Amino acid sequence: MAAGVRLGWQHKFGLGAQAPALRVDLVADDFLARENGRSGRAGSAALSVRKRFGTSWRVLLGHEFNRYDGKAHAFDRTDGETTATLNADLSRTWRISLTGRHRHGGVLSYATPPHPVLVKAGKALTTVTSFDRDQPMIAYYFIARTDAVRLELGHTLGPRSELVLAIERRTTSQGPVTYANRPVSLSLNHSF
Repeated sequence: MAAGVRLGWQHKFGLGAQAPALRVDLVADDFLARENGRSGRAGSAALSVRKRFGTSWRVLLGHEFNRYDGKAHAFDRTDGETTATLNADLSRTWRISLTGRHRHGGVLSYATPPHPVLVKAGKALTTVTSFDRDQPMIAYYFIARTDAVRLELGHTLGPRSELVLAIERRTTSQGPVTYANRPVSLSLNHSF
């Protein structure tokens, strides 16, 4: 569970739908987690620029700095993430979006001890009882790079509802450690 504050400022350079816009966001959150040491405070600062081309193409470029401070030092993280998104309206009800992301920063990885690859790549911080496992796991911390590509297809169902199919390819790597994720999701988004 999280509660927080978001402050945003946007400036549009000119008139009309095709004028570029600059946006700055500051976020502060207080998190509560089932595992007490994981609870804490988070903050981020983001800068983005968006531009519309014609009636159906939009580009968004942004960079975000994030900091998370858990009650237990093992859950502290700092990272920066750069994002580029290309959106196209295929019709009045269909859209497609392609996003590329590059993240560099702290990563927590969990393993049943001992895990020789993680011992070489990172620092063992603490044991955790997350994930409802009988045997505790060790949390390893290391600085890594994550590259991701996400393709979304959205269909508008009404003035405030959209059905979104998303496919993502995400790879996190640091030395001998590489995690490759291929999530696929189908979501129904509704604005109130």
